Amino acid sequence: MKRWLIGCIVFVIILTSSSAYAQKLVTFRPDAESGVFMGFKWNENIATINNPSYSVIETYTTEHQNRATNKDEPKIIPGLTAANIKSILEKSWGLVFSGPQKGKLLLHDSGEAVDSDTGIHLMCDIYETSPQKVQWVNFIVDASYVMGLIEIDRITKLAERYFSSCVTISYDGANPTKAKQWVAKNVSKAIKPGELSIQIGKAEIKLFGTEYMRTLQITPIGGATPLY
Repeated sequence: MKRWLIGCIVFVIILTSSSAYAQKLVTFRPDAESGVFMGFKWNENIATINNPSYSVIETYTTEHQNRATNKDEPKIIPGLTAANIKSILEKSWGLVFSGPQKGKLLLHDSGEAVDSDTGIHLMCDIYETSPQKVQWVNFIVDASYVMGLIEIDRITKLAERYFSSCVTISYDGANPTKAKQWVAKNVSKAIKPGELSIQIGKAEIKLFGTEYMRTLQITPIGGATPLY
């Protein structure tokens, strides 16, 4: 008897979790007199747990499953590819990229070059689910290697030139002219706690950092940047 009950429970669980297309996934057969079977109460073809501490179990539908699946999908920057980012920075700044490397959560493609005039390191970190689905990008000007040896103004000017190239990447709704104007206006301000940001097209552009470490970040609107 116990084995039969366990088998029924397992069968119900499997049906409930595996059928992606049924409008009503589980049909219970209650006792004809009591209307109760295995703790469930039958009422107009909808099963509810026969316990006052539980609420009505909503019939699971294909629409519900699709809604849950879409909610869980990570946001990407529409129209942006890793190839577009890399082609601009390789050609204009000589960055050498590692290629996609499997990380804990995402693929990570990193590029780096050293500015010959200042010794400042220029970097780019692309976080993606695939080279065609970029979740976010960090562009970094790292002057920590020459800390105390170079004027802050020179770091700012290099950051403005580098970031102005970075924001010419192509994605849905991109506006390179507007983005470059915003960078020129704000790059010198982004050296204190907090960040500056603007939404252009389908992406959000952010500036933040310190005098010796500047970052320009591009993310999808409303998208989070999970810990790598």
